[in-house]
Amino acid sequence: MRRATVALLIIFLLTLLLVPATALAKGEVIVEVISISASSGDDDDDPDSEASVDPKLSGYAGKLRSLFAYTKYEFLASGRIETAFGTPCTFQLPERFSLIVEPERLEESDGRIEMMITLVHEVEGEHEEAHRERDDGRPDSRQEIVLRTRIRLGNGGTVLLGGPPIKGGVLILALSARG
Repeated sequence: MRRATVALLIIFLLTLLLVPATALAKGEVIVEVISISASSGDDDDDPDSEASVDPKLSGYAGKLRSLFAYTKYEFLASGRIETAFGTPCTFQLPERFSLIVEPERLEESDGRIEMMITLVHEVEGEHEEAHRERDDGRPDSRQEIVLRTRIRLGNGGTVLLGGPPIKGGVLILALSARG
């Protein structure tokens, strides 16, 4: 009887130890996207002058200056979504752009997160039917894929992506994930 109790206790303890690992593998991830406008002003003729970085972007200042050759970096917006691994989430970006992120935990890696990212731009149609209105009263439009790629980053890491031209500069995205 005592051996059976000890065996049951060991099985129970092993179950408790394995459940969190399983929950972590199927857990959730927090994805954050920061939209940045990067531009070069005509009044900045001195190539040695330091780029102006919005105070909200101070944590990224060094990387922005080293990776991109612009003279001004301005914070536009940020978004944060908690989602399950394998479930896509969509971020609305400035000027009718959207970023679709599908995070996946890599089983063979040490906490790395792989993400399929798709940058799309909503454009109004160019044909007669484009002037139809949708149910919400806005003109009919379609989505054009601007970029689709797969990236890997360490858990809690951030990647900076140079994007398409926008009014007043170029869109740069700071994409991070923690799970």
